[in-house]
Amino acid sequence: MTQSTPRVWLILPLDVTNEAQVKSVFVQAKDTFGHVDVVYNNAAQVFYQELEGIPMDRARALMDVNFWGAGTVSFEAVRFFREENLKGAGGMLVQVSSITGIMAVHLALDSFTEVLAQKVLPACNIRFVNVHPCWTRTPIVSSEMLEPPAVYASEPTAVTTKTRAGWDASMASDALIGVEDGFGLVNMYTGIDSLERVHAKIGRLQGEMMWNTKVHYEY
Repeated sequence: MTQSTPRVWLILPLDVTNEAQVKSVFVQAKDTFGHVDVVYNNAAQVFYQELEGIPMDRARALMDVNFWGAGTVSFEAVRFFREENLKGAGGMLVQVSSITGIMAVHLALDSFTEVLAQKVLPACNIRFVNVHPCWTRTPIVSSEMLEPPAVYASEPTAVTTKTRAGWDASMASDALIGVEDGFGLVNMYTGIDSLERVHAKIGRLQGEMMWNTKVHYEY
Protein backbone atom coordinates (compact mmCIF):
# COMPACT_ATOMS: atom_id res chain seq x y z
CA MET A 1 0.00 0.00 0.00
CA THR A 2 1.47 3.37 -1.02
CA GLN A 3 0.67 6.75 0.50
CA SER A 4 -1.46 7.57 -2.54
CA THR A 5 -3.52 4.41 -2.18
CA PRO A 6 -6.75 4.92 -0.19
CA ARG A 7 -7.13 2.72 2.87
CA VAL A 8 -9.82 0.11 2.23
CA TRP A 9 -11.63 -1.87 4.91
CA LEU A 10 -13.92 -4.80 4.25
CA ILE A 11 -15.95 -5.84 7.29
CA LEU A 12 -18.19 -8.87 6.81
CA PRO A 13 -20.29 -11.04 9.13
CA LEU A 14 -19.09 -14.62 9.31
CA ASP A 15 -20.49 -17.76 10.90
CA VAL A 16 -17.53 -20.17 10.81
CA THR A 17 -19.90 -23.14 11.07
CA ASN A 18 -21.42 -22.16 7.71
CA GLU A 19 -19.09 -23.48 4.99
CA ALA A 20 -20.83 -21.57 2.20
CA GLN A 21 -20.45 -18.31 4.12
CA VAL A 22 -16.76 -19.02 4.76
CA LYS A 23 -16.14 -19.52 1.04
CA SER A 24 -18.15 -16.40 0.24
CA VAL A 25 -16.02 -14.24 2.55
CA PHE A 26 -12.85 -15.33 0.76
CA VAL A 27 -14.43 -14.58 -2.63
CA GLN A 28 -15.42 -11.10 -1.48
CA ALA A 29 -11.95 -10.49 -0.07
CA LYS A 30 -10.39 -11.42 -3.41
CA ASP A 31 -12.85 -9.21 -5.29
CA THR A 32 -11.88 -6.29 -3.03
CA PHE A 33 -8.14 -6.74 -2.54
CA GLY A 34 -7.09 -9.17 -5.25
CA HIS A 35 -5.39 -11.54 -2.80
CA VAL A 36 -5.34 -12.68 0.84
CA ASP A 37 -1.97 -12.86 2.60
CA VAL A 38 -2.89 -13.64 6.23
CA VAL A 39 -5.84 -15.44 7.80
CA TYR A 40 -6.24 -14.91 11.57
CA ASN A 41 -8.41 -17.72 12.94
CA ASN A 42 -9.84 -16.46 16.24
CA ALA A 43 -13.56 -17.31 16.32
CA ALA A 44 -14.34 -19.18 19.53
CA GLN A 45 -16.73 -19.76 22.38
CA VAL A 46 -15.93 -20.56 26.00
CA PHE A 47 -17.74 -23.03 28.18
CA TYR A 48 -15.52 -23.59 31.17
CA GLN A 49 -16.35 -26.80 32.98
CA GLU A 50 -14.83 -30.16 33.78
CA LEU A 51 -15.24 -32.44 30.77
CA GLU A 52 -17.51 -34.85 32.62
CA GLY A 53 -19.85 -32.01 33.58
CA ILE A 54 -20.45 -30.61 30.09
CA PRO A 55 -23.80 -31.48 28.47
CA MET A 56 -23.10 -33.27 25.20
CA ASP A 57 -25.24 -30.93 23.11
CA ARG A 58 -23.29 -27.95 24.46
CA ALA A 59 -19.98 -29.72 23.89
CA ARG A 60 -20.87 -30.49 20.26
CA ALA A 61 -21.96 -26.89 19.66
CA LEU A 62 -18.67 -25.61 21.07
CA MET A 63 -16.63 -28.04 18.95
CA ASP A 64 -18.59 -26.96 15.87
CA VAL A 65 -17.27 -23.41 16.37
CA ASN A 66 -13.86 -23.83 18.01
CA PHE A 67 -12.64 -26.88 16.11
CA TRP A 68 -14.70 -27.66 13.02
CA GLY A 69 -15.34 -23.98 12.35
CA ALA A 70 -11.63 -23.25 12.63
CA GLY A 71 -10.97 -26.26 10.43
CA THR A 72 -13.38 -25.02 7.74
CA VAL A 73 -11.64 -21.63 7.66
CA SER A 74 -8.23 -23.34 7.64
CA PHE A 75 -9.06 -25.58 4.67
CA GLU A 76 -10.39 -22.67 2.64
CA ALA A 77 -7.41 -20.50 3.61
CA VAL A 78 -4.94 -23.15 2.45
CA ARG A 79 -6.86 -23.69 -0.78
CA PHE A 80 -6.98 -19.94 -1.40
CA PHE A 81 -3.26 -19.43 -0.70
CA ARG A 82 -2.43 -22.26 -3.10
CA GLU A 83 -4.94 -21.69 -5.91
CA GLU A 84 -6.15 -18.08 -5.79
CA ASN A 85 -3.05 -16.10 -4.83
CA LEU A 86 -0.22 -15.73 -7.33
CA LYS A 87 1.69 -18.98 -7.79
CA GLY A 88 4.24 -19.35 -5.01
CA ALA A 89 2.98 -16.30 -3.09
CA GLY A 90 1.42 -18.54 -0.46
CA GLY A 91 0.18 -16.97 2.75
CA MET A 92 0.08 -17.32 6.51
CA LEU A 93 -2.55 -19.08 8.63
CA VAL A 94 -2.58 -17.91 12.25
CA GLN A 95 -4.46 -20.12 14.72
CA VAL A 96 -5.28 -18.58 18.11
CA SER A 97 -5.03 -21.35 20.68
CA SER A 98 -4.40 -21.04 24.42
CA ILE A 99 -1.50 -21.24 26.83
CA THR A 100 -3.64 -23.44 29.08
CA GLY A 101 -3.55 -27.18 28.48
CA ILE A 102 -6.92 -27.50 30.19
CA MET A 103 -8.93 -26.52 27.13
CA ALA A 104 -9.46 -29.78 25.26
CA VAL A 105 -10.57 -28.04 22.07
CA HIS A 106 -7.34 -26.03 21.91
CA LEU A 107 -5.26 -29.18 22.13
CA ALA A 108 -7.32 -30.64 19.29
CA LEU A 109 -6.78 -27.50 17.18
CA ASP A 110 -3.03 -27.53 17.89
CA SER A 111 -2.76 -31.12 16.67
CA PHE A 112 -4.96 -30.38 13.66
CA THR A 113 -2.71 -27.49 12.61
CA GLU A 114 0.47 -29.54 13.07
CA VAL A 115 -0.88 -32.27 10.80
CA LEU A 116 -2.16 -29.75 8.24
CA ALA A 117 1.24 -28.04 8.13
CA GLN A 118 3.01 -31.37 7.59
CA LYS A 119 0.85 -32.26 4.58
CA VAL A 120 1.13 -28.99 2.64
CA LEU A 121 3.90 -29.01 0.04
CA PRO A 122 6.79 -26.59 0.79
CA ALA A 123 6.50 -25.17 -2.73
CA CYS A 124 3.11 -23.71 -1.77
CA ASN A 125 4.92 -21.29 0.58
CA ILE A 126 2.18 -21.49 3.22
CA ARG A 127 3.23 -20.75 6.80
CA PHE A 128 1.36 -21.85 9.91
CA VAL A 129 1.46 -20.20 13.34
CA ASN A 130 -0.15 -21.51 16.53
CA VAL A 131 -0.53 -18.55 18.92
CA HIS A 132 -0.74 -19.37 22.63
CA PRO A 133 -1.73 -16.15 24.42
CA CYS A 134 -1.05 -15.74 28.12
CA TRP A 135 -3.84 -14.84 30.54
CA THR A 136 -5.83 -12.10 28.82
CA ARG A 137 -8.55 -9.96 30.34
CA THR A 138 -11.56 -9.90 28.02
CA PRO A 139 -15.35 -9.72 28.59
CA ILE A 140 -15.66 -13.39 27.70
CA VAL A 141 -14.39 -14.48 31.13
CA SER A 142 -17.35 -12.83 32.84
CA SER A 143 -19.94 -14.14 30.40
CA GLU A 144 -22.61 -16.75 30.95
CA MET A 145 -20.14 -19.35 29.71
CA LEU A 146 -18.66 -19.46 33.22
CA GLU A 147 -21.93 -19.68 35.13
CA PRO A 148 -22.70 -23.43 35.31
CA PRO A 149 -21.43 -24.86 38.62
CA ALA A 150 -18.35 -27.02 38.34
CA VAL A 151 -18.50 -30.69 39.27
CA TYR A 152 -15.74 -30.11 41.82
CA ALA A 153 -16.88 -26.61 42.86
CA SER A 154 -16.62 -27.47 46.57
CA GLU A 155 -13.04 -28.72 46.22
CA PRO A 156 -10.58 -25.79 46.58
CA THR A 157 -7.66 -27.76 45.12
CA ALA A 158 -9.48 -28.62 41.87
CA VAL A 159 -8.02 -27.08 38.72
CA THR A 160 -11.38 -25.57 37.71
CA THR A 161 -11.90 -23.95 41.12
CA LYS A 162 -8.43 -22.39 41.14
CA THR A 163 -8.77 -21.15 37.57
CA ARG A 164 -12.16 -19.56 38.26
CA ALA A 165 -10.62 -17.83 41.27
CA GLY A 166 -7.84 -16.55 39.05
CA TRP A 167 -10.37 -15.16 36.57
CA ASP A 168 -12.32 -13.47 39.38
CA ALA A 169 -9.14 -11.81 40.60
CA SER A 170 -8.11 -10.71 37.11
CA MET A 171 -11.47 -9.03 36.57
CA ALA A 172 -11.12 -7.11 39.83
CA SER A 173 -7.51 -5.96 39.50
CA ASP A 174 -4.56 -5.57 37.17
CA ALA A 175 -2.95 -8.80 38.40
CA LEU A 176 -3.51 -11.79 36.16
CA ILE A 177 -3.24 -15.03 38.09
CA GLY A 178 -2.19 -18.23 36.40
CA VAL A 179 -2.68 -21.77 37.61
CA GLU A 180 0.08 -24.35 37.69
CA ASP A 181 -1.41 -27.75 37.13
CA GLY A 182 -0.21 -31.26 37.77
CA PHE A 183 -1.89 -34.04 35.82
CA GLY A 184 -1.91 -37.76 36.40
CA LEU A 185 -1.23 -38.46 32.77
CA VAL A 186 1.54 -40.47 31.13
CA ASN A 187 1.95 -40.72 27.38
CA MET A 188 3.46 -44.05 26.37
CA TYR A 189 5.47 -44.31 23.15
CA THR A 190 6.37 -47.76 21.86
CA GLY A 191 8.85 -48.49 19.08
CA ILE A 192 11.96 -46.63 17.95
CA ASP A 193 10.10 -44.74 15.21
CA SER A 194 7.63 -43.41 17.78
CA LEU A 195 10.44 -42.33 20.12
CA GLU A 196 12.29 -40.65 17.26
CA ARG A 197 9.21 -38.55 16.50
CA VAL A 198 8.98 -37.52 20.16
CA HIS A 199 12.66 -36.53 20.26
CA ALA A 200 12.24 -34.54 17.06
CA LYS A 201 9.24 -32.71 18.53
CA ILE A 202 11.13 -31.95 21.74
CA GLY A 203 13.99 -30.52 19.68
CA ARG A 204 11.59 -28.36 17.68
CA LEU A 205 9.86 -27.11 20.85
CA GLN A 206 13.23 -26.24 22.42
CA GLY A 207 14.10 -24.22 19.34
CA GLU A 208 10.75 -22.45 19.47
CA MET A 209 11.21 -21.70 23.19
CA MET A 210 14.63 -20.15 22.55
CA TRP A 211 13.22 -18.00 19.74
CA ASN A 212 10.20 -16.90 21.81
CA THR A 213 12.39 -16.07 24.82
CA LYS A 214 14.69 -13.99 22.62
CA VAL A 215 11.74 -12.09 21.12
CA HIS A 216 10.17 -11.56 24.56
CA TYR A 217 13.27 -9.96 26.08
CA GLU A 218 14.22 -7.94 23.00
CA TYR A 219 10.79 -6.43 22.39
